Amino acid sequence: MQKNNETPVVSIFDFSDFRAYLLAVGMPDGLYAHSNNNLKEWSKRLGYRSPSTLSMVLQGQRLPSYQLIRALTEDLDLSSKEREYFELLVFLEKQKNKNKNPEKTFERLSELRGGQDQIDISLEQFKCLSCWYYTPIRQLIANPDFIEDTEWIAKKLRYKVTAGQIKTALKNLEEVGLLARDKLGRLQTVARGIETPNGTESAALQQHHAGMLNRAMEALEEIPVNERQFNGLTFSMPEEKEEEAKEYLLRFLKEFNQKFSQQGSGEIFQLNVQIFPHSKKVYKQ
Repeated sequence: MQKNNETPVVSIFDFSDFRAYLLAVGMPDGLYAHSNNNLKEWSKRLGYRSPSTLSMVLQGQRLPSYQLIRALTEDLDLSSKEREYFELLVFLEKQKNKNKNPEKTFERLSELRGGQDQIDISLEQFKCLSCWYYTPIRQLIANPDFIEDTEWIAKKLRYKVTAGQIKTALKNLEEVGLLARDKLGRLQTVARGIETPNGTESAALQQHHAGMLNRAMEALEEIPVNERQFNGLTFSMPEEKEEEAKEYLLRFLKEFNQKFSQQGSGEIFQLNVQIFPHSKKVYKQ
C-alpha cells in the first residue's frame, strides 16, 4: 500500500513477524500509513476505547484475538492474500508457543511469498543463532544419515563445538521454529535457509561472521589443499560503484546457492565472500 507519492511501499511479505510489520506500518515512528497517529488514536479507530489491548499485542504480551486481527487487516486495507499471510503469522506464533510442528504453516507462507523457501528472521531472533555452528548443525539434520547424538555431531564438526553447545543450539533452533519434530519425535528442518537483515549493524551478526572467518583461518592449516579453495582479489574501484558491487555479490551468492546447494545430500561446506575497503579518504592539508 502506498498512501502518497512520498511514502515508501512496504510489503507484508517482507516480514516474518506480524508485530514487526505492525510497528513498521502503523506506529508514529513507522514507515508510512498512520504516521501521525498515536497508540490511543489507532486503538480507537480499531474499535477499542483503551489502547491497552493493542499495546500488549505490540509488546509481545499477548496474541491478537480474531476480532482484532480482522480490525487490523481492514484498517491497513490488506488484500485477501495479505490478510491470509498476516493471519498465518499470528497462527505461527501460536504453534511455537504450544510446541506444534509449524512445517505446513511455513509451506503456505512460502507459497504466499511466491515460493521462496528462505526464512527472514528478525535481529532479535538472530541473537540466539549468532554462533557459527548453528547453521552447519541445521544442515547436518537434513542429511539422511543424521544421528541425534552430541558426540556424533561434535565429531562431524571436527570437534569445534562441545556437547553443551550442541544441546543449546538444538533447543534454540526449535524455539525459533527452524527445527521441528515429526510424529516419531525425530528432528527435521522446517525451511531450507535463513535470511538475515542486510546492511544492519548488529553484534550478533558480527559474532556470526567472525566465527565463520575463524573457521576459514583454521581450514588453511587443517584441511588439505585439494579439499579447499581460497582466492582473493585486491582492486581499485570508483566509490560510486560500491553499492552496485555489493548488490552484485548478493545476486551471485543466491545464484550459487540455487545451482550447487542440495539439502541433505552430503558434507557441509562454507562459502564466504567479503568486500571491504583497504584504504580510506585522506584529505589534503
